[in-house]
Amino acid sequence: MSTKHFNIFNTGESSFFTPGVQLANIARVKPDAPAIVYINPENKESVMTWHSLDVLSNRIAWYLLEQGIKPGKSVIVALPNIPTHIALAFGIWKAGGCYVPISPRVPRKNMIEICECVSPSLVITNRWKPEGCLSLSSSELKTISEDYPEHMPPDIMAVPNLANCSGGTSGKTKVIEQLARVKPDAPAIVYINPENKESVMTWHSLDVLSNRIAWYLLEQGIKPGKSVIVALPNIPTHIALAFGIWKAGGCYVPISPRVPRKNMIEICECVSPSLVITNRWKPEGCLSLSSSELKTISEDYPEHMPPDIMAVPNLANCSGGTSGKTKVIEQDMAAGESDEGLKTWFAISGMRFEMRQLLAGPLFHGAPHSVAFNGLYCGNTLYIPSCFDAKAIVALIKKYKIEYVQMVPTLMQRIIRLPDFNPEDLQSLEVFCHTGGVCSADLKRKWFDILPPEKIYEIYSMTECVGMTSIRGDEWLAHEGSVGRMPCGEIAIRDSEGHNLPIGETGEIFMSWGPNKPKVTYKNITPLESDENGFRSVGDIGYVDNEGYLYFKDRRSDMIVTGGENVFAAEIESVLKKHKKVNDAVVVGLPDKEWGHRIHAFVETTELVSDKTLIKFALNYLPPYKIPKSFEHTDHIPRNESGKVVRSQLVEDYLKRHADTCSSSSTKGEKHGE
Repeated sequence: MSTKHFNIFNTGESSFFTPGVQLANIARVKPDAPAIVYINPENKESVMTWHSLDVLSNRIAWYLLEQGIKPGKSVIVALPNIPTHIALAFGIWKAGGCYVPISPRVPRKNMIEICECVSPSLVITNRWKPEGCLSLSSSELKTISEDYPEHMPPDIMAVPNLANCSGGTSGKTKVIEQLARVKPDAPAIVYINPENKESVMTWHSLDVLSNRIAWYLLEQGIKPGKSVIVALPNIPTHIALAFGIWKAGGCYVPISPRVPRKNMIEICECVSPSLVITNRWKPEGCLSLSSSELKTISEDYPEHMPPDIMAVPNLANCSGGTSGKTKVIEQDMAAGESDEGLKTWFAISGMRFEMRQLLAGPLFHGAPHSVAFNGLYCGNTLYIPSCFDAKAIVALIKKYKIEYVQMVPTLMQRIIRLPDFNPEDLQSLEVFCHTGGVCSADLKRKWFDILPPEKIYEIYSMTECVGMTSIRGDEWLAHEGSVGRMPCGEIAIRDSEGHNLPIGETGEIFMSWGPNKPKVTYKNITPLESDENGFRSVGDIGYVDNEGYLYFKDRRSDMIVTGGENVFAAEIESVLKKHKKVNDAVVVGLPDKEWGHRIHAFVETTELVSDKTLIKFALNYLPPYKIPKSFEHTDHIPRNESGKVVRSQLVEDYLKRHADTCSSSSTKGEKHGE
């Protein structure tokens, strides 16, 4: 299917014509032919010719230009389907404005809400006119416009051109129905099982299965405010279930399919699920089904989509983060996506419509979740592997000519360290996006040798929805080490007393979305403090440059205070991973009577390398006080399923193993740093 069926944005290509030019061309060719035939409530018809439509829209455009309508300015149109409505839409676009059509019977409460959201320069309505906004009826607009010129004003690109105001779930549920209608037999999901055999779920199959699941969920009482825990691996049923939950209006709560019983009980107590879907241990006191049981039960339910409903909250993230404690954060936002939201997503992620996309992370983690579902909303074919082994990922990208992938830096590192890695295997990639951890400058540059910088995107965000930045590779080269700028909102760097720090000075990162911040509920943790301007922080450390680009240094919880010096674990890890024999490295602070904490490094190597060699290598990049005082070599550094290291657990396990030797190893290790 052609991308143009889904592309809602102006391309600016030479073959592109603005609505005004298109209308003028037709009006020149057949001025007296009917453009619109309107049948009124009395069943009488009236005709608007192409010439009349062109002239009326031109006059309206001149009036709108006089009112300051231009690109970025909006006009709300709350009119029924009448010829003036059509002429007004063309008039708005000819002036460069954004056309915001809403129901002519919109309740006052919703009209006020929409006005607060889009800040219209003008409202055209034949009913109640909102206070504080310039408002006209359709007849008033026609009368006023009679005094303006007939010819078209200078052609201008209307970007944005349209804002859809939906009360439903069109972004995350109806879009599947629409795609299933347009390309029912095309693959929506291609699943590669552990035996490397593939199975295909078409758009029609995805739509039908999610509809049947939705009807079953509705029968179980799932509705807005009710939660369904999904403890499934990355399989097609998982995707269909998520859509089914949203179609029923429920809250989707994805968790690891390998979640320990203790954590499952903890999460169930927190979110009080109406249903748990899991292929492993089923918690007592909760209605629970396996994925196969759910599919079997749902076979008896209707194929068509149930009545559209707003799913608020739509998602609860259960993150163990790097602390080990599960934190549950609920997104009190509708399961929906606006055109503007999708446009912003394209800008920060590099995604486009209808790409071949590989899912290289677990659906219960924020970044892979967002990328996977946003990809499906765009008509992408989602390829889902059963594991995230570096060699397998490369093979799948080559085999299926994958165009889009998102992954964590740990996987990036493992791929380039594969003994038989061939960069040519990744040449089908049009966009490579990474997030979910620190990507060192060295690792980034190595990937620039594999793919052009303009194809590589980085996103910095967090579960708490405090803020988000992004940067493209060619932009990074001009701001080396940066994680980008916020697409909307502000960043402030503050000291320990909350005072703003000058540009270039390192401190705690605070971010604010402004008035349009995401609404979240902290279910089992204390909400982050927010000042009067909405600035919040998760404790990350960094600085900004004079162009507003953010540079992430480390997480405050990972910072090591040793001998009175602040040392960032991420900096040392980046240096150790420069060594050609080091596959992975994690640095922690171990309790030490003399130093407070001593720097200890866990290293995963491709072959044997001595501590002395690593110390000598690190001294080329770091001052002596930042050199690890002890090392532990391992075949594999344990990470959770999100690719993150639980440092507190590493320290706890180390101290248990070395309970009798910790004090002596401190003295021995001191010499390493001299």
